Amino acid sequence: MSFLRYSINNSSLASTFSHEALDISYWHQVHKAIQLGSSLVYNKKKGRAIGSIFYQWEFQDAFVRGMMDSDWSVGFTYNRLFIYFNSFS
Repeated sequence: MSFLRYSINNSSLASTFSHEALDISYWHQVHKAIQLGSSLVYNKKKGRAIGSIFYQWEFQDAFVRGMMDSDWSVGFTYNRLFIYFNSFS
């Protein structure tokens, strides 16, 4: 198995490959609060490839993550950040 990674500024490109599979992914921070990524995975044994797109959008007290792939799988999460207040002072 071999791997390769290259990063510059707000972007990163990575790949992993072997005799049976290939995985290439790309990530980019578009804005201070928005990140995008994509991935291509090929499995030689199954003769199948899947492409995916990911995003993360950050807010002051929450963030949203989502994904969609070439198998028409779609995912979405909304996460709220709770700030701990020390009330025992």
